Amino acid sequence: MEPPATTAELHRRIDDAYAEFAAAIAAVPTDRLTTAGTVGEWSARDVIAHVGGDEQWMAGQLEALRSGELPTALSCYGSDEPVPKGFDGRTRGTPGSTSGCAASRSMRCG
Repeated sequence: MEPPATTAELHRRIDDAYAEFAAAIAAVPTDRLTTAGTVGEWSARDVIAHVGGDEQWMAGQLEALRSGELPTALSCYGSDEPVPKGFDGRTRGTPGSTSGCAASRSMRCG
């Protein structure tokens, strides 16, 4: 796929992808949202929450890129608090685990 030629094209692509994601979510029966096994041990609700968190993180990264500043925990996670000890984004917060996308981030998320 070619990169978008204009900002309007980028916005259209984002809107289209969001609509596809929302349609996929709507297709999941409510009683199955919390059933493990959608992706590995994750439920559909876990996947949806992860995508939402990644969307916020990416928005913080893009804002930092636009402004020329380093991204902050507040811009990426909505909080100035460091990632809780033992939190692991890949294993749904398994206590004592230190590997994973979120566990390696502290006050800077870049």
